[in-house]
Amino acid sequence: KYGAVDSHSAHRLRADADRIAKKYKLSEKQLWHFKVRGFSESGQWAILRNLADSRDKPPIGIKPFALAAIKGRRGHAEIMYYIDRMTEESDGEDRCDLFCEAGMWKKA
Repeated sequence: KYGAVDSHSAHRLRADADRIAKKYKLSEKQLWHFKVRGFSESGQWAILRNLADSRDKPPIGIKPFALAAIKGRRGHAEIMYYIDRMTEESDGEDRCDLFCEAGMWKKA
């Protein structure tokens, strides 16, 4: 399903991605968006979660992670994991939109 069959291969692929991003002068945000999209489309959900947990506040925020989980038809627990990391004060409207997108009407 994806190119990495073991942890060494996965690490090498991520290092290659970082090298290519540097070569083409991608911003950190662009690289993170590419990683979220790549990991979600290839079904690498554990790696996506590790990426989200690698920083307290990812440079692209948590919303892209939650949207990837929703589009990937992940379970409610997985979706809630990301939405719960969003703060009520600054992300209140986004949280509501994500609940609606996920079909969690009572939470919205």
